[in-house]
Amino acid sequence: MLSSISIPDSVTSIEDYTFSGCGNLINVSLGNGITTIGVRAFASCISLPSITIPDSVTSIGGSAFAFCSSLTTAILGKNVTSIDNEIFDYCPSLKYLIFDGPPPTIGGPTYYQDRPYYLEVQVWPGYLNALGGRQAKWNGFPAVARESIPSNTIPEITSLKIIGTTAIIHFSGKANTVHHCFHSPNLQLPINHPTTPELIRTNSNGTTSFAIDLPAEKGFFSISQTP
Repeated sequence: MLSSISIPDSVTSIEDYTFSGCGNLINVSLGNGITTIGVRAFASCISLPSITIPDSVTSIGGSAFAFCSSLTTAILGKNVTSIDNEIFDYCPSLKYLIFDGPPPTIGGPTYYQDRPYYLEVQVWPGYLNALGGRQAKWNGFPAVARESIPSNTIPEITSLKIIGTTAIIHFSGKANTVHHCFHSPNLQLPINHPTTPELIRTNSNGTTSFAIDLPAEKGFFSISQTP
């Protein structure tokens, strides 16, 4: 029984219905040479929890992931500019639709828009204004900012380690105050938390480290420092 596939970069197209009905498929790795995903190529892969579409893909066929009942997260590459209105039809577990590029247009009415489940769309912050700013929506679904750490606030993050519910972050340079801001779809405004000085450590190699307690709910952190 097919449970995992890894498609090499030499493959440029996944034809119509190629993996349709592969009910035991739980892991899909798509190569960076793929440009086209055919009609219902992964339809009814009922055990598949997530899918990442590489930037090389420019075309996704109709109902490509329809009836993937376990699918919770889908990441679409930056060159997918339009998608079929039934691409995720009958995917009742889908919670996060993440765009690596400009939010794509959708062909026809969003047929799955009125399904009785929660769907959050995540985009890079620069695209939020075009979708309505703080009340941003994409085809009726709430849109929030993906994690963004501006390059001018932290010169270089050298490591990030998760221990239980705590993230330990190391970055180059020194700082007296570190602010971490939690963004959540359940909050109208982000919560800005200054990290207390006793939790900030300047290391002998010139780097700075501090810890963040991770909240239980889904969200993103943005981080800034005061030298």
